Amino acid sequence: MERGADPFWRAHLTYLHVGIVLELLFFSVGLGYRHRRGAVRKAVVEQQLAREREQHRREHAEAELAVNQLRQEMTEMQMRALQAQISPHFLFNSLNSLSSLIADEPEKAEEFVDEMSSVYRYLLRSNEGELTTLRAELDFIRSYYHLLKTRYGRGIELDVAVSEARQHDLLPPLTLQLLVENAVKHNVVAAETPLHIRIYTQGPNALLVRNTLQRKLGSRVVSTRKGLLNISEKYRLLNQPAL
Repeated sequence: MERGADPFWRAHLTYLHVGIVLELLFFSVGLGYRHRRGAVRKAVVEQQLAREREQHRREHAEAELAVNQLRQEMTEMQMRALQAQISPHFLFNSLNSLSSLIADEPEKAEEFVDEMSSVYRYLLRSNEGELTTLRAELDFIRSYYHLLKTRYGRGIELDVAVSEARQHDLLPPLTLQLLVENAVKHNVVAAETPLHIRIYTQGPNALLVRNTLQRKLGSRVVSTRKGLLNISEKYRLLNQPAL
């Protein structure tokens, strides 16, 4: 044997070491690739889940918005329907009063037309919003009362006592009109026994409408409480305490 030559077994061990190193290298590369592929797959899945959650959130928000819009539209439709209930009956009586004035008192007829125009402008505007100020409602009631006064003369009296501080309070349009109309409908209105109606505030929140009780004897008018139910329904639609 020559000096310095590696024996066979030592060369064999060298090849074995190289093979082991290469095998570990390939294994590490494969393990790293698998880990990286798993991480990429996990990231893709998480992104997909995030997109699905966002899509679900948007769909839920859109559905909720649609429901709220529909609910608002239904509320507005109900409010308009409630507000429109007084118009035909009131117009008929107003036109009858106007016809009499034109024939007998032309000058008063002109004033009557002005007040009736104010009343109907307010009626038309009342369909545009859910609430109005107490000041606007009282201005309307004064015009409305003028028409009633023209028709009933000394048979009806109105007293309004509302402080300036309460003039900006909000309420559904035509609330006071329905109460006044209800009082006229179910009580005697005559010069001998005038119907007194008083509108006034009490405390921080109360708005009261009182009238003398003088029920019509033998009247065929049956109280259906429609006017009061109408007002209660308006407040319910506005999520306000019931009357």
